Amino acid sequence: MSDTGDTSLPDPQIKVPRPRWWARSIGAVRRKFQERREKIKHESDAVRAARRATNATIWMAIFTVVLAVVSFSTLLVLKKQLGEMQSGGVDTKKLATAADNQANWTQSLAISAGSQADRTKDLADRMKDQADQTKVIATQAKVSADAAKSAANTAQASFEVGTRPWVGLDDSAIPITAGPVVFSEEYATTSGTIKIKAFGEHVASGVLPHLSLVVTGDLDQMRQIQKSGCENLGYGSPVGSLLFPGQTTTNPIPLPFFSRSQIRRNPAPNDDGSLEFWLVGCINYRGQDTKKTFRTRLAFWLTKDGKNPVLIQNPQTGIKIMGQWELWENEDTDSASIPNPQDEQNRHNQSRKPN
Repeated sequence: MSDTGDTSLPDPQIKVPRPRWWARSIGAVRRKFQERREKIKHESDAVRAARRATNATIWMAIFTVVLAVVSFSTLLVLKKQLGEMQSGGVDTKKLATAADNQANWTQSLAISAGSQADRTKDLADRMKDQADQTKVIATQAKVSADAAKSAANTAQASFEVGTRPWVGLDDSAIPITAGPVVFSEEYATTSGTIKIKAFGEHVASGVLPHLSLVVTGDLDQMRQIQKSGCENLGYGSPVGSLLFPGQTTTNPIPLPFFSRSQIRRNPAPNDDGSLEFWLVGCINYRGQDTKKTFRTRLAFWLTKDGKNPVLIQNPQTGIKIMGQWELWENEDTDSASIPNPQDEQNRHNQSRKPN
């Protein structure tokens, strides 16, 4: 553009933009609907009736077509389902056949297992019969063994009885002589001798008597002290005497004593709190077998007249208790049974009754 020197602005031409395709399509649809509404508004009654009949016919045709499509689709589905059902029936038949075969196999297996169980039961019965027979044989063998052992023990006991020495109190009227029991501030003591004898036909060696003084009213305590003293007696010590068959010996009682502290620790169970006096112990000795120790239990009871015990309460220092020592027990421990505590207690109580 050349410069003309005119200062006025030129009249520009504005270009209107063209609508997009979808906007044009919507506008065309609107125009068609508008034209149709205008046409319907001015149509006659006969035209309107014909138009409605035509529309109804069209919709019925559409509905018929849809119905036909749905029916055809349903037929296809049913046909496919029928095919699957037929296939499933075949599979089911195969499964039933397999299950029947499995059942037949299981039945055969059960029959085989039953036969095996019967054979196992027969075998178990035979084994049980054999075990019973073995048990009978074992029982008979045990009886025979027990009888043989008993016979051997009897023979051994007879042999020991015939070959061992026997030592006990001398069979004289007074096998023990003991003085009074004297109480000092700390102890109760006595002294005396005991006469023992070898019986039987064999020599006794290591003969060692031992007696302990016990001041108590309790038989259990007396037995405990006797047991302890016998167990601690050296088991046929070589310092003991050698006694030939029929020989006697008199041994001193080695200073038996009983402390007052023991009396205080072990009060008498008698109702009146009275105390009694015992000399208890053992004679230990050996025979030809120097490893075997024999023992004779001894127990003497201080009595007033040979029957009733001497009783005292709270003995004072310097008092002398006089009486007669009566034999309570003279038994070989290998041949004598253990005394019954209740029988001893009854014997003890009977002796304490007044004349």
